[in-house]
Amino acid sequence: MDLGDSINKGLRFCINPKRWFPFFLMNLLGLSLILGIFNNANLFSSPNILSGIYVFSIMFLEITIVFILLFIINLVLKGAVIHQSYKEKEYKKSFLISYHKILSLLMVSIIIIAINMFAISIPYFGFIFMFLSVLALYFVYQNIIIKNMGFANGLEYSFELFKKRCSSLIIIYFALGILSFLLSLMFSIPLIYMIITTLISGGGIILNPITAISLNLNELFICLLISMIGKSISQVFYIKAQTEIYLQIIKKKTK
Repeated sequence: MDLGDSINKGLRFCINPKRWFPFFLMNLLGLSLILGIFNNANLFSSPNILSGIYVFSIMFLEITIVFILLFIINLVLKGAVIHQSYKEKEYKKSFLISYHKILSLLMVSIIIIAINMFAISIPYFGFIFMFLSVLALYFVYQNIIIKNMGFANGLEYSFELFKKRCSSLIIIYFALGILSFLLSLMFSIPLIYMIITTLISGGGIILNPITAISLNLNELFICLLISMIGKSISQVFYIKAQTEIYLQIIKKKTK
């Protein structure tokens, strides 16, 4: 199993704008919707406590709906990139394939979330159990998209791969996770720098956060967009590199 080759392919793949731009649009949509909800909430201008609770409840419901929508969109995009990683020329077809497998992708995601929530509740050894469950289900999305499995068979086959490649998966998990984080962090440096310099004036005086942001809103927004692009690129890199490793494991050649 050639981890270096998978990483190189992932880096070459992720810089193509047509691979990461859908994720960027999704993140931009989410940011716009969340800002719109907070802008229209008028939470602190409510005349009494009951109306404030009502406004907060509506706002919470709207935010929940937005996160569910983004979660589903993200699954479709992830499935599409997995298919593109397997067959790079089938760009438009990849979205249709992912869309048709959305129920299996959604069921697997719900199961993974449920397992992780259960694992966290276990005293002392909860995080260890959660880490092992992540490794056991590491290739479940690839099973659904590439091998055209249902969610049950995808879970079972992913566990079989885990039993055979446990030690290798630990190395892969941390290697891709660290590289993906560093790639995202590199694009976030302008935003981090702007936040620090915005909150602290030239004379070393710490400004009120709201005042500081309002004075540098345009620059902060541009840096935020750059950070979002980096997050999208790093996500595509991770999926591509992970899928390349999966293809090596199952010895399935790209057509």
